Amino acid sequence: MTADQCCHIFDLYTRGPNRRQTLGLGLGFYICHQIVTAHGGEIDAISPPG
Repeated sequence: MTADQCCHIFDLYTRGPNRRQTLGLGLGFYICHQIVTAHGGEIDAISPPG
């Protein structure tokens, strides 16, 4: 995952580069982010290159 993709992973309806082969709506990480922040927490995504 690129740095740009990590920046947008928690956006509504965001899907990865292989979205045509993978089922989903792009809601999972968005919902997780909403729940965690509603409880006063923080969530982040870090991915090493490659």
